[in-house]
Amino acid sequence: MNVKNGVDKVTIEVFGEIGEGWFGEGNTMESINDDLKQASGKPIDLIISTLGGDVSHALAMHDLLKMHNAPVTAKIIGATASSGTIVALGASKVEMSENALFLVHNAWTVSMGNANDMREAASELDIWDSRIVNIYKNKTGKRKSQIHSLMEEEKWIDANGAKEFGFIDSTFKPTAQAKILTEKEKQNILNKIKLVMNKDFKEVNALLEVDGLVIDEEKGTYLQPEQLEAINKALVVDNSEAIATALSEVEDANKLVIAEKETEITALKDAKTATDTKHSEAIESSAVELKAAADNYAVLETEYNQFKASGMPLNTGEPGINSPEASPKDKKHTKNAKNMVKEIGRFNENFKK
Repeated sequence: MNVKNGVDKVTIEVFGEIGEGWFGEGNTMESINDDLKQASGKPIDLIISTLGGDVSHALAMHDLLKMHNAPVTAKIIGATASSGTIVALGASKVEMSENALFLVHNAWTVSMGNANDMREAASELDIWDSRIVNIYKNKTGKRKSQIHSLMEEEKWIDANGAKEFGFIDSTFKPTAQAKILTEKEKQNILNKIKLVMNKDFKEVNALLEVDGLVIDEEKGTYLQPEQLEAINKALVVDNSEAIATALSEVEDANKLVIAEKETEITALKDAKTATDTKHSEAIESSAVELKAAADNYAVLETEYNQFKASGMPLNTGEPGINSPEASPKDKKHTKNAKNMVKEIGRFNENFKK
């Protein structure tokens, strides 16, 4: 079991056997209790991929998760079966990868002795089954008969099937796809489930006098330790690196979007500045032209007023404008000059505005 204590939440990874493992460190009620204490009331992501194991540990782990004082989200990946499903349903929300598989079944055990011993063992299995069915019923809302029927089938169901039955709340697309199992691999996994639940498998091996454990004598299926180790490695999906890569890609994409927006904003600012500059230059140029024109008109106005005040002819050698001898040409010239003065006045007023 691996724990990653983040700032806002804690990630607990449950891979491998439930209970004290025969092939390595298992996932026990004690280990998850320690992990929950480390969580210090923070929300938890429970990443789980396990074929099951000791149902007594699974029931305790389920209840410990239920009692955690913050939300717990189980994320089922790979193949999760048997007691592993009990642990997963201890979460307040259960999600399952679209590539994952899910299996429930009746409790198994190995027992030796006489008929009374066998009847006692069967009675104990009924008690375990009733606890398991109760957990499934509370999660799915299905009738006990429906749950018993599915457990007796011992068949793998995909994420959609698990959601339809009510075992999970939602499905998700994983960053990296889990291993797609062949029918032979599925059967080997079922064999391993039976193996890890048989705590007296050493005695069984001795009785059968084989190197591995015969799970199905009719099919002659043997499971060697190296096969079990290979299956374990194949089913445990460590997607932490893929998740980190995906997060990095998202961050890079966000930076690219921000950079593009900043470029657009800069371009708009530059366009506005260019437009403002162009308008300013045009206004300044117009003002210069207006000022020059106004100066010219002022000179003309001054000259006209001087001519008018002096009573002298507008053209050398011609009679004065007020003289009876003024020619029609001088009178027309004078009229044009007056109109020009009026235009000068209007121009000056507009220029002042």
